[in-house]
Amino acid sequence: MKGPDAANISLSEFHDDPKMASLKMDGISKNDTLYLICTAGGQRSQKVNVILRRLGYEKSFYVEGGVLEFIKNESKSKTGTK
Repeated sequence: MKGPDAANISLSEFHDDPKMASLKMDGISKNDTLYLICTAGGQRSQKVNVILRRLGYEKSFYVEGGVLEFIKNESKSKTGTK
């Protein structure tokens, strides 16, 4: 599931076909704030973040720990556990 302003661009698209990744980034302003997230760990989103920063997207950030860590922390906050 993704929000209306979300895009799904895989790390392989940046490595295998940079032109396609650039097309998917078309319309995304370099002034926009971007949050990059992968399933686990955040390693792929961190790599994409480095690429985007080099391309001038200075407000791009990766979510450390990925979706799984986010869900784990979200469920802890709802139950009051640490």
